[in-house]
This record gives sequence, C-alpha cells and structure tokens, in this order.
Amino acid sequence: MQLLAGAYVERARHLQEYETRLRVPGLPATGTNRTQIDGDTAAVFAQAVWRAAPSVSFEAGLRGHHATHEVSVDNRNDGYGIPTHGRRAETVLSPRASLAWTPQAHLRFGALVSHGFRGGGIASALLQAVTRSYGPEHAWNYELFARREAAGGRRWVQANAYWIDWRGQQVSATPPGGVPSLDDVVFNAGRSQLRGFELEAGGRFAARWSAFASLGHQATKFVEFVNGGANHAGAPFPNAPKWNASVGGGYGIDDARPGVFGGATLTWRDRTYSLIGLQDFTALESRTLLSARLGWRWRSGASIQVFGENLLDDDFAWSRADWRIFGVSEPVGRVSQPRTLGVSVEFAW
Repeated sequence: MQLLAGAYVERARHLQEYETRLRVPGLPATGTNRTQIDGDTAAVFAQAVWRAAPSVSFEAGLRGHHATHEVSVDNRNDGYGIPTHGRRAETVLSPRASLAWTPQAHLRFGALVSHGFRGGGIASALLQAVTRSYGPEHAWNYELFARREAAGGRRWVQANAYWIDWRGQQVSATPPGGVPSLDDVVFNAGRSQLRGFELEAGGRFAARWSAFASLGHQATKFVEFVNGGANHAGAPFPNAPKWNASVGGGYGIDDARPGVFGGATLTWRDRTYSLIGLQDFTALESRTLLSARLGWRWRSGASIQVFGENLLDDDFAWSRADWRIFGVSEPVGRVSQPRTLGVSVEFAW
C-alpha cells in the first residue's frame, strides 16, 4: 500500500482597482471599482493506493479545505453606489475514490467518483452599481474509462463517459433590470447536470508520422435555476456545444530531429449560445477551423516555419450580447479572426 499526505497554508491580500467608461447615447457612465480581499486558507489531504491483485488497484483520497475571506468593495456608477463589507468562512471535505483493472499490459479499465468544490465570492454590476455575493458550488463527478494500446504503445485508443451533478453551480447571468453582458454577475443555480462521453485515437506511423482523431458529446441542463422570476429549468448551459470533433496529423512535430516538419489540425464545434434567457437572440453558429504549419529545423535547434490559422476563413461569432436597450437592434459581440498567415523563427541555445 502507498500512502501520501500533505498540508497547505496561505495568507493573501488581493487589491483590485479599475475604471470603466461607457459612452452610449442616452446612457453615459463611468464606473469605478475598488475591491480588497483578505483571505486565510488551510488545506490537508491524504491519499492511499492499494493493489488488491496484480491487475486490480484501488485509490482513495480525502481533502479538507477551510477558508475565511474578508471583503471590502466600493463599486460606483458616476459616483453613485454604496460601499459594502462582508466576511465569509467555508469548510469542505472532498472525498475521491477510483478502481482500475488492467487485465493485460496494453488494456486498462477504470471507474472514478470524486467531489469537487469551488469557493464563493463577490461580483459587481457596472451600470447598476451594485455588488452581490455568491456561494460555493459543489459537484459530484462520476466517470468510466477505458484505454487500449498497440504496437508497443505507438498506437492507442481511449474512451470515457462521465456525469457531473452540481449543487449551487456558479453561473454568470444578468440580474433583473440589468443590461446583458455589462451587468452580468454570478448566481448559484439550485442544481444542474452534465453528461457526456469522449472518444480519442491516435498513434505514430512509419518513422516520424503521427495522426489523431477525437469526438466528444455533452448534454447539459439546469435542473433548478430561477433568476428574477424567470425559470431556466431544462435549458442547456451557455457556451456548451453538444458535439465537437477534431482530426489532425503531422510529420516530425513531436521530436527535435533536424529536417522538414509540419502538421495540420481540423476542429469542428457545434452551435451554442451566449446569454442565459436569450438563446435565440445570442445564438452562436457552428464553426470549423483549420490550422497548419510547415517548417525546417537545423541541427543547432534553430527552426523556421510558415503557419496559418483559420485557413478555411470560417466566419463566426465567439460571443454575442444584447444591447437593444441602447437602440442596437442586432446582437453585438466578438467576431472570429479571419484567415491568418505568418512566419516564425526560433533559436535554441
């Protein structure tokens, strides 16, 4: 049996100050924010690994976390706002357990269950000039996995299926009366879930050739989440596409041998949306991105390469926001980067 234990202690002060100026007809605003957080954190952990048989092993662990934070916030819009001060203390125990079975040297199966935790905090709304606190989130993660190798580990395929059950998930959303994206703060959803799987295969072929392919699927939903009287139960998470895939390959990209090297990767991501409660208005289209590079490497370690990003020149939005309150009838947001070509030179010594 293998045993591991440790501890961690931290005392820190974080100070943040910024000013935001918004110049929109009919709604000028100058927001200022000064936030100071004094925190003490202590954690202890222990882990044990027991090999019950030559092909079976168990792992169990436990982490104890305690933190106290004292927060002072002065958040104002054109001078209006109320300074706030608060103190929060959190104590959490997070267990973890896993089982692995290796019936053959090149074949491995396993299962995992673990508890995750992220501490609470504060969030400020620019135009509303308000600050609100949010609580910690807790998540139980359940996972099954399998991996098979061949040709002495030069080729492999792996798969895993997972389910995450959140309590108090931290979600960015617009409070009642706020402007989407400008006044977004963090709320705690009552309960939410994510289920999915991942498949991946790859390997090295011939002397320096390599290739890989992957496919992923995730189904997300808020089980319990009410914001300003609006019930979002059943809605998927924002920025969480159901499907994604990638395929790629190269020559000499994972070694340092002199000569020609290059590779390309093609990725695809399913459609999704940006803002909770505005799925249609802030819908994000699917995207297909192709990147590639080709270069030459000298024995000294120096190299030169040409590279390209978004070679298909796919036009899409990374995010969209709702500014209809400002008289903008269409969504605004951040657009994709156009096709980009470049040259880079590297030296090693």
